Amino acid sequence: MRYPGINSYRAFMHIHNRIISLLFIFSLLFIGIDPASGAEAPVIIWEHFLGGGNVEKAYSIHETSDRGYILAGFSCSDDGDVTSVSYKSDYCDDYWVVRLDTDGNLLWQTSSGGSGIDTAYFVTETADQGFIIAGSSTSNQNISPENRGDYDYYVVKLDFSGNPVWERFYGGFWTDEPGGVWETDDHMYMVAGYSDSSDGDVAPDHRRGDPWIIKLNQQGDIIWQNSSIDPEEYPKNNRNASGSTLRNLWMLTRAANSSLVWESVTGQDASEAASITLRKIYDIYVDSDPISLGMCEDCYDRLDRDILLVRLDDDGNLVWDEFLDAGGIESARDFTSTSTHEIVIAGDSFSFDDTLMGHHGAGDFYVAKIGVLQSFPGTEKMPLDLDQDGIYEDVNGDGMFNFNDVLLFLSTNSWISRNQPISCFDTNNDQKISFADPFILYMNQIQDILSR
Repeated sequence: MRYPGINSYRAFMHIHNRIISLLFIFSLLFIGIDPASGAEAPVIIWEHFLGGGNVEKAYSIHETSDRGYILAGFSCSDDGDVTSVSYKSDYCDDYWVVRLDTDGNLLWQTSSGGSGIDTAYFVTETADQGFIIAGSSTSNQNISPENRGDYDYYVVKLDFSGNPVWERFYGGFWTDEPGGVWETDDHMYMVAGYSDSSDGDVAPDHRRGDPWIIKLNQQGDIIWQNSSIDPEEYPKNNRNASGSTLRNLWMLTRAANSSLVWESVTGQDASEAASITLRKIYDIYVDSDPISLGMCEDCYDRLDRDILLVRLDDDGNLVWDEFLDAGGIESARDFTSTSTHEIVIAGDSFSFDDTLMGHHGAGDFYVAKIGVLQSFPGTEKMPLDLDQDGIYEDVNGDGMFNFNDVLLFLSTNSWISRNQPISCFDTNNDQKISFADPFILYMNQIQDILSR
């Protein structure tokens, strides 16, 4: 069976890899967030800029098994955070892969690539706690076997510490670009995209622009290739969809039988009509480019672009929307849900302001962890972080920290575990909510009383 809409697949991949004019949504239903009964608001738990003196862009992020993060994209720098420079010649773009801990601190980074343009679009963790990265490359030096022509699939396998295990080109004389990579149940690797070729690694009867799927063994050798795929081999996706109207954001969701469940249009003005990427985490949508320079008259004057978060209820009605502004031109290109009820957004931030805190060069990897705080059961006010240390000790939101907060925390432990961003209430930093957390709050309250 062939993919539906096969003639448009090449255009789909072209758009996807550049994150323009096409929108994606996925839903992670296992999170099990209860509907909010009171107030709620997004909160930035942390954000970081990573890069050197030139340009970096992050295209993919994945939460690792130790609750850290792996990011992949490209780098044009050879300074700052970029200390593992690969091969830079006519073009500056190299794969740049960054490993972060749960707080977004840099653990390690590595580069790979050749003399051409090498851009990593997808990364995921493998069962051996290593990583598989897929993207495209025009390089034809410094890597063996060499590129077969134009853009090829470029797949890199790393171990747990970021050391290269193998790297390979796949493709033919014409353009071959991947659209995803994942590990299969038998611990092989699947790379799916499109190919214009019918030579080299590509079957001679392959039609130009058709999907090209290859299955690799653990050494990177091609086991088989095809223009279609067994549904059992493909990652499970839902049937949500989205797009943009001329002035607003348009979203719909469909049931398994393709019947329409709801559709929604939201937006304040033309600045929200955008070339955007959307993905869904428990009804939170991330809009990478709420300003499209080609769609609204005032965008040229603003010269800024922020990331838009949109919260919808179960019927598709707008609950709230919020912009993330890191001081430059920000784009969200991918994000992942965490095991602690947050989302981590990866993209890039561009700024030519040398005084902007945290920026390294013209363009950096931008990564931010976002949580959605809710008012506690029986309260109407939002919890507060009175001392700005990232822990929201004033859980009832009355502007004071006292034993009432400790008692409310203690009585709602399980509710916090299910509904709140864990990082905001994890007083002992063990990545979970337990009775130890209100106990630490209690001891802090005692210490506060004794110090008066």
